Amino acid sequence: MKKKLKGRGGYTLTEILIVVAIVAIIAAAGAVTTTAVISARNSMIEAADAQILGSTAAQAIADELRFGQNITISTDETKVTLDSTAFGDSVCIKLDDGRLAVVGVDGTDQMMLAESAYSGLEISKLTFKQDGTGVTVNITVSGRNGEDKWSESFSVVPLNGIDTTA
Repeated sequence: MKKKLKGRGGYTLTEILIVVAIVAIIAAAGAVTTTAVISARNSMIEAADAQILGSTAAQAIADELRFGQNITISTDETKVTLDSTAFGDSVCIKLDDGRLAVVGVDGTDQMMLAESAYSGLEISKLTFKQDGTGVTVNITVSGRNGEDKWSESFSVVPLNGIDTTA
């Protein structure tokens, strides 16, 4: 019987265990690399989404300021009141839980952007400041973890001027 077994080829237990250990090390390295790649991808997508949200919000605010009438900025510079061609007279543009809200005289809230535009992000800072004949707007978009992902400052000169009596 010993003669029969000696002639057969095969792997020893030690060789099989070494191969299994090597495969496990390669699999672990692949898992770590895959996790890092997925994390980097998600971060890039979040940054791109923040830029899109910020640019869209900035354009919407700029349009309202450009074409609005009777524009007044609150003393704390967090909201602007105007007569809007899109939302009606004496509406207030401000932040409401990270969303751009337009509040009418009767207190009704309308969202300036669709909920789907936010993609889990929020607008964390929005300020308005009178700058001569224009309005300077600062807007910041925060990511899902609360970290600032996009920020921009821009100026708009309203076609109908600014109410400086407020």
